Amino acid sequence: MAAQPLHPHKLKMAENEQLHFKVVVDQGVGPEDVLEPEYWRHVAKNLPPHTRLTIWAWDTSWVMEAYVIYSTDRDAKVVPAEAGLTKFRRDDNKDEWEADKKHRIVYINPQTRWAVQRKAKGKTNEVETLRDGFPSREAAAEWLRQHKTALGTAA
Repeated sequence: MAAQPLHPHKLKMAENEQLHFKVVVDQGVGPEDVLEPEYWRHVAKNLPPHTRLTIWAWDTSWVMEAYVIYSTDRDAKVVPAEAGLTKFRRDDNKDEWEADKKHRIVYINPQTRWAVQRKAKGKTNEVETLRDGFPSREAAAEWLRQHKTALGTAA
């Protein structure tokens, strides 16, 4: 038997019928942690079923769309939306140094953005940040090129 057509009173504006919260989790909290009902202990009473959650990592390295399935005064069952978890690519350049083996361009975080770093003089595993705040990798690379030219070390 085919499903009955949807009755008009079942169609409602989500803005009027559904809560939507943005959540920024603390450092060290992962996507698997927010799926634990106890994680929501202190706010569960504010999360009725059907609540939509946009959950962000503290460093914006991932975001998860999720929904509350049920809640009590002490916990809430949260499940990822079909799209689930999105991990944002971070250029992890720990071993990707420029051709001169002294400089690298790395993405730090949303506030600091892109940075130019160099190996610290006399220290094998430490780096110094020469400059940060670049809006893109390309902008940082251009600054590094100009910096090397000014120092007379351009290749």
